[in-house]
Amino acid sequence: AGCVLLAANAMADEWAIVRTISGRATYNDNINMRASETSGATNVSVSPALTLTNRSENRDMSVSLSVSKNAYMERPELNTLDHLGSLNLKWATDIDQRSLTVSTARDSTFTSELATTGVVLARRQRTLTSVAGAWQYSLSDRISLTSGLNFASVGYDPAPGLVDYKDYSASGGARYAVSERF
Repeated sequence: AGCVLLAANAMADEWAIVRTISGRATYNDNINMRASETSGATNVSVSPALTLTNRSENRDMSVSLSVSKNAYMERPELNTLDHLGSLNLKWATDIDQRSLTVSTARDSTFTSELATTGVVLARRQRTLTSVAGAWQYSLSDRISLTSGLNFASVGYDPAPGLVDYKDYSASGGARYAVSERF
């Protein structure tokens, strides 16, 4: 009499949900960032966020959403409700890797333009929507092909000097690794 054991592939998924909330109070003594008009304002911000992730041996997925209520005590016309949302997907097999990222953000140019360029043309709400996809295919241990597509759309609340725009890009290439270690 004998015993035969069969081994099956064991697949496991890891799930996580992370909830956070943050609060902040700041005072800015020149809220308009102008030498001629130096008025201050106190900002109180409350930001709840939620992230859901799922991981397995060949897939990563995350979905996140955060909302931020910004209240200016002395300048209620500057109050905003911002959001940030994203979906990130990655799949991998033995020979290829694919990824997709979809995101949306609603924020103030005071935050986004100042961080990007250091110049704020006008303080307005901005909406950014983007989609990016990528693919890498391995022909061998050293040679692979890559491609990517990106789209972004930016819209501003009406203001002089701010222009809505869309950006499209595509990329492709080949990669050769001199050594299998890299």
